[in-house]
Amino acid sequence: MNYEFLKSKHAKLHISAKEDIVLQYLYEKVIGYQINNVNDVVRLAVLSYGWMPTMNKGKFIDNDIELSLIKDYLVEIQKSKSRQKAINIAFQKTKASDDFLRLTNNSVVGLSKALHIIRPDVFPIIDSHMLNGLREYGKHIGYPKDKIPKSKYPTHELDFFENFTRFLSEKLPDVPVREVEKILFDLGRSGSSRKVISSKK
Repeated sequence: MNYEFLKSKHAKLHISAKEDIVLQYLYEKVIGYQINNVNDVVRLAVLSYGWMPTMNKGKFIDNDIELSLIKDYLVEIQKSKSRQKAINIAFQKTKASDDFLRLTNNSVVGLSKALHIIRPDVFPIIDSHMLNGLREYGKHIGYPKDKIPKSKYPTHELDFFENFTRFLSEKLPDVPVREVEKILFDLGRSGSSRKVISSKK
């Protein structure tokens, strides 16, 4: 494992200061969102994935989705004192976990963002950029290559989301989850939109 190499690689990325300030501002506004009632459940789903055109707003009033169960499920995750317990609750197959996945557009991207918002110390945000970074640099944190999805978009990669979350908890317990995920996200996006500054400059 060579996490320091990953950090040094990330430090060489040319990231727009303006873009970084805006993203950080938005991030700080939503992170740590507290779940107190069923309305908070709906707001969390909208915060995490409401901007997606495929998001079916009708799910919020779907009689088959039990918002009260989801509320209890999220509160339990939020109040869990250990990372491991929060992970176990989140990925346990229950009606509440199934309904919440449906509420976040049946998308691991939406689900991971929602769980990250309420427990940023436990759950990473999973998306295509982060996945690209993991494919290229996962070896530096010791993540098994055969555990990385081959699909371009991680929309339905629930097993991967669970495996990677557990990996961070067990193998990198002292490194903030957001730090690892953000580094992988930036490195994964750098191939198409950013340039790595040469160390000679």
